[in-house]
Amino acid sequence: MNDQPTAQLQLRKAYEIGAAARAGEPTSLIDALNMKRALRQALPKDAAFDAYRDALGLGTSIRLERRPIQSLLAAARSVATEFHLVHPGGQSVVCEPPEVIGPGVAPRIEGVTRTVFVACFENAIAHSRSSVTQLGSELCFDIEPQELASLPIDLAFDSVVFDRDGGMIDAIIDTRPATVLKVDRAISLMGINVVSFGHWLIEGVLQFAGILKELRLEGTPLLIDQQMPPQHRQSLELLGRNRFPIIEVPRWTRVEARKLWRASNWFYSPHLLLTDQGLNPKHLVMPMKEAGAVYRFAGAIMDEALGIGASDRRTFLARPVARHRRIVNFDEIAAFLESQEFVTYFPEYDSFSEQMRNVRQSGDVVLQSGSAAHSLLFLRAGAKACYLSHPAFPIIALYAELLKQVGVEMKIVSGPFETRTEPYLDQSDYRIPLERLRPVIEQWMYKSR
Repeated sequence: MNDQPTAQLQLRKAYEIGAAARAGEPTSLIDALNMKRALRQALPKDAAFDAYRDALGLGTSIRLERRPIQSLLAAARSVATEFHLVHPGGQSVVCEPPEVIGPGVAPRIEGVTRTVFVACFENAIAHSRSSVTQLGSELCFDIEPQELASLPIDLAFDSVVFDRDGGMIDAIIDTRPATVLKVDRAISLMGINVVSFGHWLIEGVLQFAGILKELRLEGTPLLIDQQMPPQHRQSLELLGRNRFPIIEVPRWTRVEARKLWRASNWFYSPHLLLTDQGLNPKHLVMPMKEAGAVYRFAGAIMDEALGIGASDRRTFLARPVARHRRIVNFDEIAAFLESQEFVTYFPEYDSFSEQMRNVRQSGDVVLQSGSAAHSLLFLRAGAKACYLSHPAFPIIALYAELLKQVGVEMKIVSGPFETRTEPYLDQSDYRIPLERLRPVIEQWMYKSR
């Protein structure tokens, strides 16, 4: 706990962050996390929670209870009414890195897969902006026992968690009648991965496409968070071909379902990492062959739904220069690529369908490090991708291996840091030397289509 002047500053900070919520606006998960951190530093736990509740204007009927972290997999095996094993886990996976042209080392990654499954629970509760599945009084997370201590995370990023101590959490319990939604059956895709486009493509989209490939659940409503970006919802509409009603769940709402379907993540996806440096990526492997088959399956759905033909475009998937992780000589790189018949494309300004139409029609792609890189998982087999980056890419072999399973070849062209950001080095700005990029485009990624 801090001294009195510092504690007052932390309290003031929390109440300033909570002003929008008190005015009726939804609070982002990162703002809520910053409030929790500030108040926990300033006050004893119970007083910190009281201040958190007051700063958000939640009322006194919301309480704090200490609960153990339960495993969703263990619950699925023991009490689920239906349990569909997609991948049994325990498989050794070796991910070979792509060729790196420039500074930085992409290490080979070896790991063991987790269990991948889809399960249906009776009389279960799903919470908005949370990965928790509630079964009675048990709070189940998609975390296998050996994973919880494997990477440094702040579990309080989850809306249901106020604090964590080892295998226990201080849970935010809301039983207000006004914040409950009752449904007969539903598939929950709510969680804490719904804002980042990249995370959504390798978590939510992979979960939903996996369900589509394994099961016949047409007509079952999809639960999504109300604050989800429109492109994320559009991805479900496109893949589901409008055969799954969508229910948008507001912040601070819990959904009580007579039958609730949940799919596990295909890899351990910790939220929120405290740093991206010094991590052991072996904990992040997935069954690459099976995941690649799901992405190919999803791509075929898109081709049919969008009427996509040949893949003969050359595309530069770019990031707005005002964002972090920018290429400082962007104009020079874009001008060169345009001279090589590449079209500069900023995907975040388009609908999901248009983004996928562009990707599926592209045979040669140059892209900047960032969330849009995950859209390459929907490229057609035979495509080539040139990945532009600074020298920090410790987990890129995971991504490159998954692309191989889709049938896409990738090389990295890297350049020096322009700035270094802490504690997330991946967000740093960098420069790409044109003389390094040119032969990759003109010799390896030649126009052959």
